[in-house]
Amino acid sequence: GTLGKEDLRFITKADRAKVERKFAYDPLGGLIRKALAAKEGKEQLVAFEKEAAGIYLSGHPMEAYEESFRKIVTAWSYDYYADETTGLCRLKEGSSAVSGGIVLERKLKVTKQNRQMAFLTLEDVCGQFEVLVFPDTLERFRPLTEPDSRIFVTGRISIGRDENATLLADSIRDVENIRREL
Repeated sequence: GTLGKEDLRFITKADRAKVERKFAYDPLGGLIRKALAAKEGKEQLVAFEKEAAGIYLSGHPMEAYEESFRKIVTAWSYDYYADETTGLCRLKEGSSAVSGGIVLERKLKVTKQNRQMAFLTLEDVCGQFEVLVFPDTLERFRPLTEPDSRIFVTGRISIGRDENATLLADSIRDVENIRREL
């Protein structure tokens, strides 16, 4: 049979060797063995699912912060995209917004003034959106822009030619720190 997500969560040490022998040839490049070797827990499981399947199957890493998000976030990932019916974005050019998520990707670029800026792809529980971090802001918050960081970003909305929005970051905060303050 196939190894299901429930098996990964509750496998016992006694069964681990048996399962590893059964899946000695792993077409997923060792991912099953990595998951079995990882500490048991939801966060490791969803990380494994994302790496193996490209999607989260049993939850999302940001679910643990849902209460904080409901109190703070003013723009969710779906708000950043043009409405299919009207062709317009729900967010308005220049308006303030607070969004949060996990940093999936950070692309650094050098400006004409030879300073670094960052293009971030964030993911909340609903989807992905883009954040632009200009040099001054990047200097202040660089460690929080690393991939896998869980952050809240406050900034202004910029609407592109395609009517999709980008968040221009003014400040970035660690989700854990905010959660403790609430």
